[in-house]
Amino acid sequence: MNGVLEIPLTSHTGEEEFLEVEKDNLPEAAELIYVLKAEKSPLSVWLHVANAKLYSGSTADKISCLTTLSAYYLQLAENEKDRTQRESYIEQAINYNNRTGQLDMNNLQCWLGRIVVGLIKGEFEAAKKSIEFVLKEHPACVPAKLGLACIYYNSGEYYKALEIYRECLKLNPGGPAELRLGIGQCLLKLGRVDLARKALQRTLNLKPDCAGALVALGTLEINRLSVIESQGVKFAFIIGSNEKDGLLKGLRHIKKAYELEPKNSLVLNILADHFFFKKEYSKSYSFALAAVENSEALPVKALSHYYLGRLFQLHGDFTSAFQHFYRSCSLDSHLLPAQYGLGQMYLYRNDHDNARHYLEKVLDVCKDNYECTKLLAHLYFTKSPGKAYKLIKKVTEAFENDAEAWVDRAVLAEHVDIEDALLSYATALKIYEIQGIQPIPELLNNMSVLHFHRGNFEKSVECLLLVKQKKYFELISVTMTFNLARTYEAAGKYEEAEDLYKKILKEHPNYVDCYLRLGIMARDKGKLFGAFEWFKDSYAINSENLLFSF
Repeated sequence: MNGVLEIPLTSHTGEEEFLEVEKDNLPEAAELIYVLKAEKSPLSVWLHVANAKLYSGSTADKISCLTTLSAYYLQLAENEKDRTQRESYIEQAINYNNRTGQLDMNNLQCWLGRIVVGLIKGEFEAAKKSIEFVLKEHPACVPAKLGLACIYYNSGEYYKALEIYRECLKLNPGGPAELRLGIGQCLLKLGRVDLARKALQRTLNLKPDCAGALVALGTLEINRLSVIESQGVKFAFIIGSNEKDGLLKGLRHIKKAYELEPKNSLVLNILADHFFFKKEYSKSYSFALAAVENSEALPVKALSHYYLGRLFQLHGDFTSAFQHFYRSCSLDSHLLPAQYGLGQMYLYRNDHDNARHYLEKVLDVCKDNYECTKLLAHLYFTKSPGKAYKLIKKVTEAFENDAEAWVDRAVLAEHVDIEDALLSYATALKIYEIQGIQPIPELLNNMSVLHFHRGNFEKSVECLLLVKQKKYFELISVTMTFNLARTYEAAGKYEEAEDLYKKILKEHPNYVDCYLRLGIMARDKGKLFGAFEWFKDSYAINSENLLFSF
């Protein structure tokens, strides 16, 4: 290897000075390191010297240099947010790692490098094969075990991940604080909150600037976890807490994490959510957007898009909201809030098929979700009234004071269970009365119609007379009066019916149905000439009325 290696020297004259070293005759490594430290050489010079030493040294020296260079570029890749540059760093790391393998195919550092590459690229199967090879040769290799724990955790196998983290801690009790962070995160996922809190606090005791522990512990302080059990397996769900002290303590942890890692997408998402509920929407938007730009993990990026969609939905920009909800669902098909938001956006677009699809996915998991059940019931109203009826019954049974749901139940029950329809209307009216809300006149009108069809003419009249006493009767007074007249007619009170029909015609001379009813009543009394006159008047107004054939 020919050539000269130039090491820049500190100059007191302002001129550039270099220490020239023949590459074929490099000094010992310790001497080179001494010079580099003394001259405070930049990292690029260290790399040039290391590369030169690589080509001139022994096989062991070459392997040491290659594995160090590979680890260096992997570290750069892990912290790089630009995808193109990140892939470039990974390729360089792979190149150096492959060269190590060419020198010694069984080199442990080389295999560990392959594991790290697989984990960074998300190629878990390839990483797992490398881990299995390493553990077969080195059963107590902690780095390989940590890689396996990482794979299990990201695959949702938290019990297995926890067991391996604990094995690693036994093998290396003085290991890095991140070991306990892994244990804490697994415990958190398994709903074992108290143990998780202790593990996370221990992590911070060992490493106060561990951003991951600060985020996890901060979230625990801000929220309380409600643990439920399903088929013997515990799951944890975060629910908002009103405990001010916990909130402030948690926010201090999050603030510190943000100061340590201002581009940490987990921290940015938490801040976006926090400021959303504080109604500081511009800050929430800034943090959510920054989280999208800085996140590589798909579930984290999906949550960021959901937060953006939620903001746009709040401000009425449904086009942008749809785009972000859609993107969120494409990144993480298990993020239920995003699916619910997307279902709402499809409903807004009158795309009922897609709206049903996403709302059904939410309801499959959250079977007691109140809003989702109501929305789906409305979507089923026309195409699947039976399904709609079952869903709305479920809502009224769970939320007995929802007058609107009782009205929906009544409307749906009209065709399948008149008794339930009447009961539902009565319940809705009672709730409105308790709440001091003026009921919609149509409710009493509908009850009147149902009683009419059942032959309960007196109750039908009672409902209509009650409507006439209500403040907003004027809004539908003509329809109500006509229905009352029909009820009188059906009950045999012909004079009362005739008076009401004629009263309507004085104010609304084009109300065809009144002419028809008066004609029919005259015909039934044998007054054929009078009936003909009423039918003729009806025909003059609407010659296509099918009932004129009477």
